[in-house]
Amino acid sequence: MACSTCDNPGSTLFLASDSSNHWGVAVGAGVEYALTENWILRGEYMHLDFSAKNFLWANGTAQIPSFSTGYRVSSTATADIARVGVSYKLQ
Repeated sequence: MACSTCDNPGSTLFLASDSSNHWGVAVGAGVEYALTENWILRGEYMHLDFSAKNFLWANGTAQIPSFSTGYRVSSTATADIARVGVSYKLQ
């Protein structure tokens, strides 16, 4: 991995650390419709939402590593997934 701050000695390098669990929720629904006796059309939707997390971006250029100073950041993770499918039922 290349160092993007190595050519600029005045720049600041920041590090992040997080070792906690991220809890969330998954909610979804799906439907199927028989187009014919053998052909089936289906659709699904799922929403994923994980809890907000706060963590600290610490100054990585300090002589003594210290995670007590830096910038506090909040992050969240969500995803919306939609799928459509067609299947053929063998008899």
